[in-house]
Amino acid sequence: MPSFGTLDHYVQGTSFTNYVERLEHLSSFNGWTEENKKSVLIALNGSVVYDELKLIFPTVELATLKYEDMVKKLKERFDKVDPDMMQRFYFYNRFQKVEESAESFILSVKMQAELCNFQQFKETAIRDRLIMGLHDRELQKSLLMSEILTLDVIEKKLLSSELAKKQTKAMSSEYRKEEVHSVKNRLGKKYGESSREYSRDKRYRGRITYGNDRRVSFRNRSPSEARDSSGYTNAIFKKAYTVPYKLKDKLEQHLEMLEQQKVITPIKASEWASPVIVVVKKDQDIRLVIDCKVSINKAIVPNTYPLPLAQDIFASLAGCKVFCCLDLAGAYTF
Repeated sequence: MPSFGTLDHYVQGTSFTNYVERLEHLSSFNGWTEENKKSVLIALNGSVVYDELKLIFPTVELATLKYEDMVKKLKERFDKVDPDMMQRFYFYNRFQKVEESAESFILSVKMQAELCNFQQFKETAIRDRLIMGLHDRELQKSLLMSEILTLDVIEKKLLSSELAKKQTKAMSSEYRKEEVHSVKNRLGKKYGESSREYSRDKRYRGRITYGNDRRVSFRNRSPSEARDSSGYTNAIFKKAYTVPYKLKDKLEQHLEMLEQQKVITPIKASEWASPVIVVVKKDQDIRLVIDCKVSINKAIVPNTYPLPLAQDIFASLAGCKVFCCLDLAGAYTF
């Protein structure tokens, strides 16, 4: 029995009637006989349908049953329908969800109304439920103030109102974008928006500053990069971080050593300053680390030089035999 097309097994809890309709279409396309359809229904659906058939027909061989009898009994078991009263309870408690579209809400109310046996009252019931279940209170108030309302009019108003809101939101967002661009064009570019305005060799230079209390900060000198009132940024001065008491003696010795090595120069005042963090190393020595992100990083031009890839670096080491590891004391400290 060669066939074309596929059909998944029946999932309990879904509509068995819809499943049988799909099976009938597949059968019609492939030209199956009643026996073929019965075999597919039993074999394809696994234990769910097979066990249910054995419960319905405990003393009968399934091969002797007719396809129509099997489908009829399975529909009664799998497609149990609540009484009209419960269906109407579900109908009158149907409200539009926050993110639910108007079209989905309308279709859902109409589908539920089909199970309620409203008869001639169905169209009126759907109209009332659409108004009472609306999430938009302003639109609901507007509909209640209308004198003549039919189901068609309400559907059009719900759909047109939702479309108008989407269009208004889109227009508003586009207007805000144009307004922002207009302000940027009038005020000019913000410093740092384009890294091409300045050459790579323009960098801040600095030195450590400290006073009698041994709280440390970093003095940044910017002869050409720092901006003033004519277009340059204002000087950024950040107060020094407090040093723990147990580290003050080590900090005194470390600063004196750096001063002797001409790495730092003590000064009395500076317009620019970055705080310094004292980090304890594994050997209990200390390292001074400048916290530039709160100060000069806001004004310097980022270096856009592309970094090499790891595979390129490894490839350049091909054929090398001797390697060494250098520990640079104080590297990247200042």
